[in-house]
Amino acid sequence: GDDPLAARAASRSAHLFVMWRDNHEEGERWAQIAQAISDRAGSNSDLQAEVLASRMMVNYTTHPEKNIELHEQHISLLQSLYGEDDPRVATAIGNRAVTHYYLHMLEPALSDERRSLELKIRLVGPNHPSLARTYSNIGGYLNDLGRMDEAKAALQRGLEVQAGMPP
Repeated sequence: GDDPLAARAASRSAHLFVMWRDNHEEGERWAQIAQAISDRAGSNSDLQAEVLASRMMVNYTTHPEKNIELHEQHISLLQSLYGEDDPRVATAIGNRAVTHYYLHMLEPALSDERRSLELKIRLVGPNHPSLARTYSNIGGYLNDLGRMDEAKAALQRGLEVQAGMPP
């Protein structure tokens, strides 16, 4: 009966050990515990999404290449739980973009960040201040790809959104 609660606690412990204690080995141990408890608890998709997120957090600085497959699972799971047009899906796609970037996979990073932006615009409209960071990420990826004019336009749009200016 308490397995979902225990899995969530272990998942959050993994996150805390990685983020606040910089102890990746202990974070990995707690992520494994969370996964084992979640598996024992059965098919709770919401819980599985949380456990996947904690595993990705642990992998991010030690084994980021493992996260591409986990991102696929996480995005698919979130889409099945909440539908395509959900902010959690947009965030998960943006997180996959960051992982691609971290792995020097610039084109997939750019593609994911643009997909995340399109989804966010559908959800919050074209002028929401939360879009500024996404435009900034797109500008950074374009800059690293040597596409300076496009980078400048994306960064400028990010500044405009942040200032509350219409498109």
